[in-house]
Amino acid sequence: SDPYGRPRLHSETDYARFAKMGFNVVRLPISWARLEPRPGSFVNSYLTGYVNRDVQWAKKYGLYIVLDMHQYKWAYRFGGGGAPDWTVRQYPKSELGMREAISEFWVDNTLQGHLIRVWTEIARKYANEPTIAGYDILNEPWIFTSVIPHLNASCIDAFYQKAIEAIRRVDQNHIIFLEPANMNTWKFPIESKVVWSPHFYPLSFASH
Repeated sequence: SDPYGRPRLHSETDYARFAKMGFNVVRLPISWARLEPRPGSFVNSYLTGYVNRDVQWAKKYGLYIVLDMHQYKWAYRFGGGGAPDWTVRQYPKSELGMREAISEFWVDNTLQGHLIRVWTEIARKYANEPTIAGYDILNEPWIFTSVIPHLNASCIDAFYQKAIEAIRRVDQNHIIFLEPANMNTWKFPIESKVVWSPHFYPLSFASH
């Protein structure tokens, strides 16, 4: 089986339905694991065969797309998806292993550099694509202070700053969406075309 999972099936009909319902933007998940399955690689066919298809559908129905570097439970190794397998092989397949992998990412400049390079390549390819509204750098970033005591939201904000600087070198046009660490902001500088995008779920799934 595919260790990184396949993009969930959807079609042009879905975009037509979104437009009819009055929506104007689609948050499209993309996968670091599928974009960089080996260290230093970049799978352009993932963009041409998946993202470009959705861009054309969105364009046809007057919608925008936000590219969302998605993760849940960080990686396939931990029962989720997001980070490539080569970044997490040294960790046990457990909740603690997941916490360790996530925490170590926030202090590993080399590993962060890989994800930033992937984003830079994406931004380079879509810099002049008006159907894409912007880039959501990482879905629901978490820190686990029980693993590395000194971790706090400043570690994630430092990563965001490096990512923004790299993307802006190739793309001055698009909005960059930043999700607060553990739902909390730190002291991130105010910048143009940068949007805070907290995921606030209380009551969303409450029974009636």
